[in-house]
Amino acid sequence: MSPGRDLLKPDMDALATVDRRLSVSFGVVIAALMSIVLLVGGIYMTRIMEYEERKLTTQLTQVLSSAISRVSFSGKYHAQLLLNDIKRAQPEIGYLRVTDRQGLVLASTEPELRDRPLPRAAMEQAVRALLNEDESLTRRLQQGDYPILEVTLPYRGGFDHSIQGVVQVGISLQKRDADLRQGMLLMAATVLLLLVLGLLLVGLLGRRFGNPVKQLASDLAATLQAVPDLMFELDLDGRYLQVMAQRQDLLMGTEEDILGRSVHDVLPGEAARAVHQALWEAMAKGQSYGHQIKLPLSLGVRWFELSVARKGGDIQARPRFIVLARDVTERVLAEREISLYANVIQHSSEAILITDHNNRIISVNQALMKYSGYSLEELKGQNPKVLSSGHTPRDVYRRMWASINQAGHWQGELWDRRKNGESYPKWVSISAIKNSQGQVSNYIASYTDITDRKLAEERIDYIAHHDVLTGLINRFSLEERLDQALHTAHHEGARLAMLFIDMDHFKDINDSLGHHTGDTLLVEVGKRLKALVEENDIVARIGGDEFVVVLAQAESSLKVASIAASLVQRLGEPYEIQGRVLRSTPSIGVCLFPDDGKDAEELMMNADMAMYHAKNQGRNRFQFFSMEMNLAIQKRLQLEQELRLGLEDDQLELYYQPICTAQGHASGVEALVRWNHPQRGLLGPDQFIPLAEDSGLILPLGAWVIEQACRQRASWRAEGLELSISVNLAVQQLYLEGLVEQVRQTMQGQGIGPGEIRFEITESTAMHDPQHAIEQLKKLRELGLDIAIDDFGTGYSSLAYLKLLPIDVLKLDRTFVKDIEHDENDVAICAASINLAHSLGLKVVAEGVENAAQQRFLLDHGCDLLQGYLFGKPMPAAEIPARVEQLARGSQNQPGQA
Repeated sequence: MSPGRDLLKPDMDALATVDRRLSVSFGVVIAALMSIVLLVGGIYMTRIMEYEERKLTTQLTQVLSSAISRVSFSGKYHAQLLLNDIKRAQPEIGYLRVTDRQGLVLASTEPELRDRPLPRAAMEQAVRALLNEDESLTRRLQQGDYPILEVTLPYRGGFDHSIQGVVQVGISLQKRDADLRQGMLLMAATVLLLLVLGLLLVGLLGRRFGNPVKQLASDLAATLQAVPDLMFELDLDGRYLQVMAQRQDLLMGTEEDILGRSVHDVLPGEAARAVHQALWEAMAKGQSYGHQIKLPLSLGVRWFELSVARKGGDIQARPRFIVLARDVTERVLAEREISLYANVIQHSSEAILITDHNNRIISVNQALMKYSGYSLEELKGQNPKVLSSGHTPRDVYRRMWASINQAGHWQGELWDRRKNGESYPKWVSISAIKNSQGQVSNYIASYTDITDRKLAEERIDYIAHHDVLTGLINRFSLEERLDQALHTAHHEGARLAMLFIDMDHFKDINDSLGHHTGDTLLVEVGKRLKALVEENDIVARIGGDEFVVVLAQAESSLKVASIAASLVQRLGEPYEIQGRVLRSTPSIGVCLFPDDGKDAEELMMNADMAMYHAKNQGRNRFQFFSMEMNLAIQKRLQLEQELRLGLEDDQLELYYQPICTAQGHASGVEALVRWNHPQRGLLGPDQFIPLAEDSGLILPLGAWVIEQACRQRASWRAEGLELSISVNLAVQQLYLEGLVEQVRQTMQGQGIGPGEIRFEITESTAMHDPQHAIEQLKKLRELGLDIAIDDFGTGYSSLAYLKLLPIDVLKLDRTFVKDIEHDENDVAICAASINLAHSLGLKVVAEGVENAAQQRFLLDHGCDLLQGYLFGKPMPAAEIPARVEQLARGSQNQPGQA
């Protein structure tokens, strides 16, 4: 027996042996029976050939499974080279494929399948093989016009020797089938010649019949020889029966020395035990994979990985095994190096994240899981943006990827979010890893949590920009923010106010009671200042007992004066410090931008001058820089004080103006407030309502109007007079949080039902905050109130929002009504507005109707309600019943009658 060349010989003998002596011994008997023998032999031979094909193909697949044992991003190239070498060595192989567990082709002799999912049928075969784990599956299929025998077998790899994917081998049966067909034709011819040729024909038939199988066996043997693994045939005791080695230096001696001896005689003890264990596993399961042995060879220590399969045959015969030993020394060393790197990564104090070329996370270390709060299972397969907090500007990400794509790396600061929702800053270094073809295979990112560093930086920055004592911004930061505020105000055409504050007699307190007491007082001053201004206003301590407040919204000088007065009052209240009650009043200088200064320096100087003027006037007061403005402001403040007293002393009164049908019958009234001023007489709303809105008095004033209107409605109802009352709502009222509850209580208190009270709001009021307005108005309507839009057409409302507002009535402004007799534009506007309102299901009230011609026009165009001097001026409640009666008698056509 020739070592290394007889692994297939026992099966060939079983198929090819035909006892030629039968031709001599039996003569004519063989000739008569040969047709039957040939027929049975053909069937038997075909089955044996299919069996040998399947077995040898499975053995080849097992060899490849062992060879491809650990395919990773660093091993795909070598796996592809191995498949190409085998394909070139054996053209009978139709194709070779290696996939991962998801069916993605990692290496293949079919270029179109690489890095793509398996075809559907092959995918189903791969899934069944993965479910069967270590068992191979075979199927026959057509590839073009030729039959293919395909074997699918899982392969194992990795540190835990888990199933990584499948190997698929397709062997073309074209040549075998052709040879078989040729043999069968020859067999038929032989039957015709048996009677003549006898034993000569038997021998010839045996030779011709055996050739296809021998050829196929020779082809598969050549394929096996193309595999670089060592191949052995062993029995269950570990005795070497056959050896095939392409490299003799990988053997523990010559083939002659090894044959017939046991592995315990040839290999080191630990290696021999591993081989014996693999044999018993294959005995029990049919195959065994993954056992590794270490051998001291002449070329140094080498590592081999074993793949063992039990040979088929008579189950009564002594079992034999095919053992493939793959030299995995380089892989083991690489794995150890990788393991070392992995340990370094896992135990690194820096968080490390690795993604594939599609930027999907494949691995993270312990530090990253600690920082983020996520586990590897939660992150695997995700894009790293799942960790993003959303605080990093998009431009940073654009620059980051540009650097990675161009230079292969980037480092910088990003903001992430932990699993618990907490955001934190990190310093990141990202590198692109490329394969041998220069393509990106992975990205690796390492980072450290720089929260402490950022806090330290923020603390330094805070100290640089803030007063350490009070926590307010300092002079340096004031200059920066004031420049920004002035730039914005100049660009938007807005006004700012600067208040320069100096605490009176602070030096006396500081000198007599000590710096600690003085510092505590300054801290309390800072708190009171912050509590009195808006969030976007600027409050700064510029030194000693001097403070500066910059008001971002200073459109109204009266509002500025009101705030200044509040500061004087609040800062002048007693301070309780360390058991003592201290008093220190403020002197405040006020100047406005752009009236009193064009830049920060000029404003500071003028505000300082005004502050000193306040001190000269007796302290505990504020002083505007302009004397004329100061006089005007004082006058407004006096009026505000008088209005407060007027509310308290019942100086306000509601007047009512009739609202009529288009035919002139009174259906309701509008409530209009008047002020019976003790010195100035009866004042209209235009003389004090703006003051009330600026000073905040509009809220108590508006509540009083609602209360009085409800009382009057209840009173008229008791008298049998059914008139709805319209009440105007200011913008501050509409957006008041407690408005709905306030109105509900008032209506319940007076017994007001649905439709008896109507609230009117202007377009600009509704558009101040449309969404909030819609919510408030819906709640008011639920109380049974009607809602009207006043002065329609004069504001800037959006029709998109207008249709969403829960309103019942549009009030057409008087500016469109007064000229409808001779202005075509007003005619068109009035007609269009009425049609628009009706199309939205709304009623229309036309304001400012003063003559019969206007009434006729509005009547002809379907206007629902009219209001104006034609039907009556605003009048006290006591005069309304008589006016309603006059209108009912038809006297409404006399303009100007009150």
